[in-house]
Amino acid sequence: MKIWLLKIGEPIPLGATVRKLRTAMMADKLAERGHDVVWWTSAFDHHKKKMVFKDNEEIVLHPRIRVKALMGMEYQRNVSIRRYADHWIISKKFKNAAENEFLPDAVITAMPDYHLAYEAVSFARRHRIPVFVDIRDPWPDVFLEVLPRWIRPFLRKMLFYDYGKLSTLLAESDGILSATSTWLEWALRKTTRSRKEGDRVFFLGAPKFPRENVSRPDSKLAPIRKKIEGKFVLTFIGTFSHVHNPVAVIDAAKELKKRATAGNQPIFILAGDGPLRNQMMERARGMENILFPGWMNGNEITELLSVSSVGLVPFGVETDQFPNKAFTYLSAGLPVLSCDQGDLRRLLIEYQAGFHFSRNNPFQLADIVEKLSKEPVLWNEMRCNANRLFEEQLDAEKIYTAFAEHVERFTAHTERHLNYAIQDPVNVT
Repeated sequence: MKIWLLKIGEPIPLGATVRKLRTAMMADKLAERGHDVVWWTSAFDHHKKKMVFKDNEEIVLHPRIRVKALMGMEYQRNVSIRRYADHWIISKKFKNAAENEFLPDAVITAMPDYHLAYEAVSFARRHRIPVFVDIRDPWPDVFLEVLPRWIRPFLRKMLFYDYGKLSTLLAESDGILSATSTWLEWALRKTTRSRKEGDRVFFLGAPKFPRENVSRPDSKLAPIRKKIEGKFVLTFIGTFSHVHNPVAVIDAAKELKKRATAGNQPIFILAGDGPLRNQMMERARGMENILFPGWMNGNEITELLSVSSVGLVPFGVETDQFPNKAFTYLSAGLPVLSCDQGDLRRLLIEYQAGFHFSRNNPFQLADIVEKLSKEPVLWNEMRCNANRLFEEQLDAEKIYTAFAEHVERFTAHTERHLNYAIQDPVNVT
């Protein structure tokens, strides 16, 4: 089959050091099974905040995988008018470009972004093509969560048409796929249709963790290896933002510094970049047990996790996200400490592979870290449980094999009604 994938904001794996995320793993699995894949994306690197290409570009990643990168506009802030405009521009460029392509047999569009997803579903309906919507984040609700409560009702009214687009694209899809069960439930609440056979949850997953020695003398970890040798190391990898905010981690580290004897402090490594990184570094000023190595490529992340004891998933807002970093930690056999309220919390409890902490209670987090660092038997048990959780539930090889089988089976049996036509947006908030 010819299958289109639509996802912006995810790194294009142009080199060996680029860590493959959900769309790249989808494409690899579909190509492995003999399908021809076209991945529609943006020419802008969302994580590094810079253009990858100077214009619309088509590249070949694999004999069966082509990438079509569309030129939008640059933006520096994740929540901004420029980002909104960029996504709208790309959606319109896709709408125009898609009509000049050979028709695919199936379309799988990520949401976000809902502008692009709406055009993808509209295109599929016009041409009677089975279409799946893959929920990655509850947009636009997620933006309301970072704003003061008093302004949210006004902004929700301003986004009336956006919510209408979301409701319509979900209602017109043949299947809603989702990275978490809570997001699938959220999507069904946002639309006018009931659950269908094609609706299903597929976790993001992660590849198996490489067990060979991956240390390199030129890596960002090389200068700090002596500092962490023999220490209990807690690692956060991600974007420093209002959502992924490690302030509780920094405050817990300060509390542990007060409790610890000299030379017996756990080490916190906060890796990554983002709009709040400088603010977090200022908050951690003078704390020798907190290290900021900066943004890391795939090989450096692997090296860091190989010397880590625990993975951290802090949030600055109440959320049920199950972020990529959690899968990566668990693939490395690391117990996870998280303040997530959804599937991640449920699985950590079920498998006893980590602890939940309140995002506003750094003292609780400090107690948990102290307990794990002083009880090696408990820590080792949780490491074994983390490995078991990954093998049974979160292995990307198993997840995307099941995903591909679902798409193949459901596409083959989807009726192509002659009267398929997308309706005008209907608002459901």
